Amino acid sequence: MLYFDWSPPLDTILPTPTPTIPGPNLNLPLAPDCPNALPSRLGMFMVAGVPYPAEGEVRTTLRVREIPSGAQVGSLNPGQRFRIMEQAVCGENGLRWWPIEALDGSLAGWSAESINDTYLMEPIATQ
Repeated sequence: MLYFDWSPPLDTILPTPTPTIPGPNLNLPLAPDCPNALPSRLGMFMVAGVPYPAEGEVRTTLRVREIPSGAQVGSLNPGQRFRIMEQAVCGENGLRWWPIEALDGSLAGWSAESINDTYLMEPIATQ
């Protein structure tokens, strides 16, 4: 019985490249350092949420404004998630403001990431 080897020589087999999946930091600019804000934990296009208040805190909602120095257009409750839409800016009050949109599309505007020593937004790990 005759056997034929149809496989190519080993020196012609090229490894299959591993596809790269872009991560959340796609060389995007860092959030600006704002004088009255805590160090940023967020970045553009991230999913974030409104944290539940720690024991003893009275904070209940995240205020959303039309522009950083503008009128309040709504609020998000603890546990609600949103997407960071663009780069943050430093507002007139020295806070870092992010443009956000609720994941359900119900609300969009600007919110401060932190005030005093409290974070008002928290990054959410997604898969």
